[in-house]
Amino acid sequence: QMENSRIKVSVYCITYNHEKYIRDALEGIVKQKTNFRYEVFVHDDASTDNTQEIVKKKKKKYPGIIFPILQTENQYSQGIHIFKTHILPKMNGEYIAICEGDDYWIDEYKIQKQVDFLDNNSEYSACVHNSLVLDLKKHESRLFNSAYEDYDLKIEHVLTEGGSDYQTASLMYRKKFADEIFYTKTPDFFSKAKGFGDYPLAIYLTLSGKVRYFSEIMSAYRVGVCGSWSERVKDRKKCHEVYNSIINMLLSVDEYTDYKYHMAIQSIVEKYRFWILNSSIGINALKNKEMWLVFKKKRISRKVKILIKLLFFNRFFENE
Repeated sequence: QMENSRIKVSVYCITYNHEKYIRDALEGIVKQKTNFRYEVFVHDDASTDNTQEIVKKKKKKYPGIIFPILQTENQYSQGIHIFKTHILPKMNGEYIAICEGDDYWIDEYKIQKQVDFLDNNSEYSACVHNSLVLDLKKHESRLFNSAYEDYDLKIEHVLTEGGSDYQTASLMYRKKFADEIFYTKTPDFFSKAKGFGDYPLAIYLTLSGKVRYFSEIMSAYRVGVCGSWSERVKDRKKCHEVYNSIINMLLSVDEYTDYKYHMAIQSIVEKYRFWILNSSIGINALKNKEMWLVFKKKRISRKVKILIKLLFFNRFFENE
């Protein structure tokens, strides 16, 4: 029985060519047992497979819960921010939960447990939980997080390790922070984060309040899905673009936090610069001042290996 008729949680599901997986995602959402109402926005980005038809059928079956947003032209390729433009303006809930089209929830009390926690702990901006990782290529499963105890996320760890504590389908956060990010405060570091949003969101939520991690496994995360973000950034050029965006975003976070976490941020920026250098082609990469400074700090043996990779080895693996 519902406590009242007000929507408590707004769930969103972003999908593209997920006909093999979207049923699992939507079934995991609509099977949630709650004492409150929730709504589900399913954004399909002009899939070329049968995804939209599956979403339409689910809408007919669950008309008061599922609200499709079906595109005829791909929005991602046009650089349109899907969540900000198409989803957030429609949301009515106090909390936001996420389940992308190739992930799914495996605990039917997942959002009830998270709402109960956030309702009773106003100092927390968000809560997350452990997930099962399903590796489609290796045909094996593992835990996303090896921690068996609940804990509060540390901002230094979020900065240096990105989203390594939790997977997106486990996140529930207060909608007011999404409103701040996109409408009222809009931190500069969000505009620097091109093509990825989970990392800056994790940073903002951890800076805005406490974030609780539950060791309980309540969702499943598929890796190796064709078209997923991790698959899209495998080529060298795209990888370098993403890494440079992350570097620019982190430098902006450094300024945003008045350099309070400068050491942590500098350490991860150096790591990303090293990854870019280590996968570059040609000695000209060392003409870049930041790359040269990273190179200079390495031991002689490491420098020799980097030079060999720059001059010879990386050319064999170039993706054109």
